[in-house]
Amino acid sequence: MRRRTGAAGALFAIIATVPSAGPAHAQDLDCTHFGYQEDAQAVFDADRSDPHRLDEDEGPDDGIACEVLPVRGGDGDGDRGDLTSSTSRPRPTTAPAAPVSPAPVVPVTPVVPVTPVVPVTPVAPVTPAVPVTPVPPTAPGTATATGAPTRGVRGGVGGASETGPGTWDLALGATFVAGAALATGYVVRRRRR
Repeated sequence: MRRRTGAAGALFAIIATVPSAGPAHAQDLDCTHFGYQEDAQAVFDADRSDPHRLDEDEGPDDGIACEVLPVRGGDGDGDRGDLTSSTSRPRPTTAPAAPVSPAPVVPVTPVVPVTPVVPVTPVAPVTPAVPVTPVPPTAPGTATATGAPTRGVRGGVGGASETGPGTWDLALGATFVAGAALATGYVVRRRRR
């Protein structure tokens, strides 16, 4: 009887895990999986039936995938090749600033130095307890332009939730732990008789 009970329990545990092993959804793509519009467009062009819903804007399908993503490359002239959102208007060009004429130079008359009336007593110089070493001058670094962050995968987050488990999740977990503790106590008490 004990062997049958153990075998039935093991079989039940195996059967209980089978339905939870569903298909992996790693191949389901949406616009958040891409950093640039061209990458999403390449996936969209590979299968025009759009199984990943990359042509996401409302209305009739226009054949342009993930229009909210920035476009890679460009020369700064405001056309489609610039790194801007493909749905935003180009930035207005600013006119070059007019040359500024230098301010007129006003001559300054020298000031006559005033000598003090009260004699000044010399003070002994103070030496610091810790020797001070001068900091060597550093060469000016080159500033690099940082682009806008892409909307791709955020490494290091560890999951989709940024706030942790909610009240419902904690209550459900506590219920299962309490149920397991009660079942274990029941089995131990029953075996002692």
